[in-house]
Amino acid sequence: MVHRSAQTNAAYLLLHLKPGGILANRELICDPSFLEPSSEGLAGGWDTFTNLLAANGGHPQMGKELKRAYSASSPWKS
Repeated sequence: MVHRSAQTNAAYLLLHLKPGGILANRELICDPSFLEPSSEGLAGGWDTFTNLLAANGGHPQMGKELKRAYSASSPWKS
């Protein structure tokens, strides 16, 4: 999924989830990510990927935003 709007995507996913169901996913958080062994060329490639992701409407820090987006979009608010 391209994450143009975290809340829109979360609402869509939650629409298809039954109450009490489990939603699991894994999303990237670019800032703390690293490549090993480190090299200047790989670091430049990682920076380019992060910039392209953001330029294409993606969210390089989506992993940080998901819990808030799911909570805000949940149809089962308590």
